[in-house]
Amino acid sequence: DSDKMLFGTGSDLQIHHDGGDSFIRDTGTGNLFLDSDVGNIYLRVSGNENALEAVQDGAVTLYHNNAAKLATSATGISVTIEDDLYLDSDGAVIHFGEDADTVLTHVHDTGLRLEDSRKMLFGAGADLEIYHDASDSYIKESGTGDLLIQTVGNKIVLSDTTAGSMIWAESSAVRLY
Repeated sequence: DSDKMLFGTGSDLQIHHDGGDSFIRDTGTGNLFLDSDVGNIYLRVSGNENALEAVQDGAVTLYHNNAAKLATSATGISVTIEDDLYLDSDGAVIHFGEDADTVLTHVHDTGLRLEDSRKMLFGAGADLEIYHDASDSYIKESGTGDLLIQTVGNKIVLSDTTAGSMIWAESSAVRLY
């Protein structure tokens, strides 16, 4: 214990065990490389629990408790989420598409924003669309069914800030104002 293997003129690379822990330490001015010309590189805990796997000409996979959580591929990354995903930043932005043509932005204490003319699509055939085109806002239903607006309250109000409103009230006629 506590003996060191020293490499380099200034003992720049050290390998040692201090009685409790083992260390590989680079104390020089350069970088520390783990290099494999003919195979993969694995970082393991307890001899058989993967922490990181780097496959030659392939994916790099990060593990938590021996379960793959993030993996690279030729087309991007795959993330395995079992509970919640947190983007811990106000104004966090997610870009979608090869040329990042669709952007989803977190707006502090408000919600999520899509840029103009980008649609939220619902249903296997994108039967329901919600979007804004820089001038007008749309809720468009194009499937085989109806567009249903339901409430557990006693009225539905469609309101315009300048021209008036239309109210459907429980057990009464539609009123126009």
